Amino acid sequence: GKELVSLIVTDYARLPRGVVVHSLPDGKLMGQAIIGAPPVAWLMDDFDADGDPELLVATQTTHHGAQAGGFDDAHSYMILFELLPEPRVAWWSDPGAGAAPTMKRLTAGKLKGRIVAVWGYGALVAKVIEPGTWATYAHRTVDGFFSPALFVDLDRDQDPELIAASFLSPEVIVVDDELTTVHHIALPLPLGRGGVFPDADGDGIPELAFTSAKGGVLLDEDLHVKAVIPRGEIVGVQRRGQTRPPRLLVRDGQTTVYATLDRNPWYLFFRYGPVSLAVLAVVIAGVAARQLRRMWYRGRVSQAVGVQAMEAAGGGLLVLDGRGRVVWRGGSLAETHRDFADFCKQLDGSIPARAHSAKVLIGESGWEVETPIVASPMLIASSRDPHWVIRIDREAAPGGGTPTPAWPLMVQRVTHALKNPLTHMLLTVQRLQADYRERAPAVAGRLDPYVERIEEGIGQLRRLTSSFLKLVDVDAPEFSETDVNELVSVFCERFRAQMPPDIRLRVDPAPALPLVRADGEQLEVALDNLLTNAVNALDRGGTITVATSVVRNVSRNGGATSDEVVLEVLDTGGGVPREIRDRIFEPGFSTASDGSGLGLAIVQKIARDHGGEVTVESQDGVGTAFQLRLPVEAPPCGIEPAAAKW
Repeated sequence: GKELVSLIVTDYARLPRGVVVHSLPDGKLMGQAIIGAPPVAWLMDDFDADGDPELLVATQTTHHGAQAGGFDDAHSYMILFELLPEPRVAWWSDPGAGAAPTMKRLTAGKLKGRIVAVWGYGALVAKVIEPGTWATYAHRTVDGFFSPALFVDLDRDQDPELIAASFLSPEVIVVDDELTTVHHIALPLPLGRGGVFPDADGDGIPELAFTSAKGGVLLDEDLHVKAVIPRGEIVGVQRRGQTRPPRLLVRDGQTTVYATLDRNPWYLFFRYGPVSLAVLAVVIAGVAARQLRRMWYRGRVSQAVGVQAMEAAGGGLLVLDGRGRVVWRGGSLAETHRDFADFCKQLDGSIPARAHSAKVLIGESGWEVETPIVASPMLIASSRDPHWVIRIDREAAPGGGTPTPAWPLMVQRVTHALKNPLTHMLLTVQRLQADYRERAPAVAGRLDPYVERIEEGIGQLRRLTSSFLKLVDVDAPEFSETDVNELVSVFCERFRAQMPPDIRLRVDPAPALPLVRADGEQLEVALDNLLTNAVNALDRGGTITVATSVVRNVSRNGGATSDEVVLEVLDTGGGVPREIRDRIFEPGFSTASDGSGLGLAIVQKIARDHGGEVTVESQDGVGTAFQLRLPVEAPPCGIEPAAAKW
């Protein structure tokens, strides 16, 4: 049959308090357990998993002289009642007299099989109790003034977490089953009472809503701020169908209004205040000034070495600043061996400086050629230490010089010369179109297709010149400690905004990924080309996955082993035909009608400049995977310009 369980709650000492059980439907009294302490909070659950529910009750102190069942109102208790076959006290705990302010609200739940009892509205007092034995496994008190705790499964692992918000400071803490604080989240304003809130934005996931006298905050499942209500509290959600987002019902005093979740451009000002934003503005201005000075400096370097670069005729040119960092690199001097670093260390930094010459091995492993080089001092701008222009000595080289072609430098100059005329042509065509649309709208429909063809052609030429510049850019990579996971996350978030709606982009980062020495801007260029290539392969939609991993103890060409970080881009397209896989990294080779054929060549160049490699695996009808492999150790001298101090 069924039973009716009643908990008698009263502050009057002369009235009975406790648990009464009646049978249904006849209403026969099955038993009662009367106590002298007045209950203020309770929770019913099958705590010991025996199939029968128990009632967990918290009491407060009133000091009215009541006493019954072994309990009085001079103490605060936590009492567990077994209800069947008749109610009886199975376990109780006395936190001590005078603890009434912390006993006004009891919350209890299970964390990993253990019972956790929490008292709120004051210092956060929590106990972990083993079911069955009812022994206290852990006890903790967090000073402050907290709202009643919540048991919420935030990470959706079928095991809830304990969450409590502070009234006095803008923070939320998350506690595990050991009563250890695992998260400490700062929020825009002090919070108060809260609870699990229905889905407020239509994504199918509930949120947490906290409300205080200063307003309300809506948090997502990761405890990130989703909405801030400066005044009032969130009291409900209005559903508006499957295609329209829901609206929040906000109450401010006696007024109730509907609100929608919109992005607030002034949130940072509200969150951090004018002082913090002023500091941020100063930092941004400092970074911008540094970047402008850096661009000005590179311009002076380019101007100073331009003539010598032409005289080098593509044979190779390397420019070091006064601290031994590479600020210009091109040609065959981009790949050198250890004896080249030894030569650079011998350069004299005093003024007046003298020229140096030597013979070093240049080329790829197994194809090195002993080549004479010369280092000439040069003063640039206001630098007090001389820069060094290192180039191949063509007069001393066997056979009259090096066979390295001069096309990278020439292409760079030609593409720079083309960019400005193309920009002027595009602006002129756009002004022409705006003019005839205003003056002769009747003929605009006939002229627009011709203008669009001209704009499309100019756009293709601009993309082609930009790709050539990336391919032959002679600037050396600026290596620094780089978190590949963070770089991938930030870049993919930007790239996702320009993707077609039928293509899904997934990011799968490996945990504890080691840092690599790399140029972050160049890695973004490589990732952009790989993602663009993957999007073009999905002409009917699909999924692109960007994953990171680490491979241990990799040996290249029989040399020493090292770890590698792997950046992989996978698509679910039709795959790369087997007959062209060996040619996809060739500059100029493309299967697209409007492709430049330079994207993968740029990726390969960036990989080699970082001491790594790029590989491809593909299966017809399944998809393609490109792997960019980067060594964890610093690249060798001559590839890593910013690491050595010469």
